Amino acid sequence: KDAKGTLRRLLKYLEKKIGKLILVFVMTLVSSIFSLIGPYLIGKAIDTMKDGINRVDFNRLFSIVLIMITFYGLSAFMSWLQTFIMVDVAQNTVKELRKNLFAKLQTLSVSFFDTKTHGDIMSRLTNDVQTVSNTLMQSAVSIFSSLITVIGALVMMLVLSPLLTFISLITIPLGMSITWKIAGKTRKLFVTQQKELGELNGYIEEMISGQRVVKAFSREKKTIEEFGDINNRLRDVGIKAQIYSGIVPPLMNVINRLSFALVAGAGGWLVIKGTITIGVIASFINYSKHFARPINQIANQFNMIQAALAGAERVFEIMDEVPEIIDEPDSIILDDIKGQVIFDDVYFEYKKDVPVLKNINLEA
Repeated sequence: KDAKGTLRRLLKYLEKKIGKLILVFVMTLVSSIFSLIGPYLIGKAIDTMKDGINRVDFNRLFSIVLIMITFYGLSAFMSWLQTFIMVDVAQNTVKELRKNLFAKLQTLSVSFFDTKTHGDIMSRLTNDVQTVSNTLMQSAVSIFSSLITVIGALVMMLVLSPLLTFISLITIPLGMSITWKIAGKTRKLFVTQQKELGELNGYIEEMISGQRVVKAFSREKKTIEEFGDINNRLRDVGIKAQIYSGIVPPLMNVINRLSFALVAGAGGWLVIKGTITIGVIASFINYSKHFARPINQIANQFNMIQAALAGAERVFEIMDEVPEIIDEPDSIILDDIKGQVIFDDVYFEYKKDVPVLKNINLEA
């Protein structure tokens, strides 16, 4: 639930860039379609051989090679162009997010800064926002491209051989189940990791700025011990987060290799029976790789997505802070102030029931 809410809030920052995003997705679609034509042409090129290497239709083979070069070249150009545009979108989006976060900090009360370390606040402005930026630049287009490739490869596999397609899909539910179960655990670990990183940055900032106090009271040893405790916690949660997120890609590779072995065995049997040609098998195996590779890419992006959501949550946590003092809609701006200020029986506290000033009387 929290992840969906965070994602919706991030998408609102992209609404103003909808035109560029549509252009990026169109180019991603075209690039993916061009790349999907390649395996089909490879199969056709193999089938230009009739009864061995001595009977090859070279004219047809030459035409197929030219078409392949054209499609692969266009696909590469589209990929470069969409990356160029997406970098611009991501940087401007993060610029707006960072600006809004900094502006929000200017409206918050002193009590907020009294309960948060400066280093933690700086970590949210820098580390957390940068994590969101990296995900926007790398993961968004990659995931969209992967989805298109998976759908396109599946369609072509069904066209070539419904039986082999069914065999290759046997292992998919297993992989999706494993990924789904790991997702919840990984996200919690990345949230904790970002929190510990903020605490570490906060402690460093406080100790460096307060180094004279540390020296004056001979707190060097205690400071080193406290830093070590925070550093160890960050290390421990970082190891757990990376281990859990790192489990997904190798597991998916094992499952994909199993699927590939099943397809290769069944395909060889069909060729021997004369049901399909060697070229069709070659095309199908390439499409099965196109089908499996994007799933692996999505699994590899899983790490960044979880870290980005964790960072975004910490950013929006500050965005949702409510200042203690809010001007009324009809408040009056005092340009020229004259007279006396009287403090009569004044109480003040940052935290409830913990007074900082009590019963103060003063006239100035």
